[in-house]
Amino acid sequence: MLNIFGFSEGTFPVTYLGIPLIQGRVTSNTIRPLVEKIRKRVNSWIGKLLSFQGRVVLARAILNSIHIYNMAIYKWPRLLIKEEDSIIRNFIWTGDPSKRKGITVKWEKVCKPLKEWGLGVRSLKEVNDAMLCKLYWAFCDRQDGWSKFMQAKFTNKVDDFIQYHKKSTIWLGIKLAARISRPYMGWLVGNGEVINFWRDTWATEIPLREYIKMPQSM
Repeated sequence: MLNIFGFSEGTFPVTYLGIPLIQGRVTSNTIRPLVEKIRKRVNSWIGKLLSFQGRVVLARAILNSIHIYNMAIYKWPRLLIKEEDSIIRNFIWTGDPSKRKGITVKWEKVCKPLKEWGLGVRSLKEVNDAMLCKLYWAFCDRQDGWSKFMQAKFTNKVDDFIQYHKKSTIWLGIKLAARISRPYMGWLVGNGEVINFWRDTWATEIPLREYIKMPQSM
């Protein structure tokens, strides 16, 4: 194939469209270069005499968006999300990512929309969760080729997730998104060919099997 199409052979890890592609599980070492990228960007703004409002605009428009594609496929370690939140928080309040200021406003309040009296800065954890839920929705699309491949690899004959480990950089994020999304998802009955009678939410607010406490093996 390499000779026919003229491709070159490479090895992992490699960066594609700014996203590190690796084999196996995503670790803090995988994501840390992206956090340092944010730190360098903020450091480049030190000394520019930015107003508080200007720093908020930069946080919303640039810092919240730099890693959005990476967060769309990888579950970020919580420690690194907190570290990047800290960089953004310090920049907003002091103009310096390394200087912390005694603040009475909770970060959760800052991350609320403007209409809820927040500053409109997005919570990175919520961004990560939302983007992974979008990926899970694509996983649920049984007509898509990628979805068919992933379901064949990671689900069993009754559409439950496999319980044993398979190497994947994105599977952990999809499983997390499934736990977040499933309570809010339901089926509209068509011809019934793809609905699991017991396991899917289609007639009630929870699957029928949960009403009668069916064993997980059934």
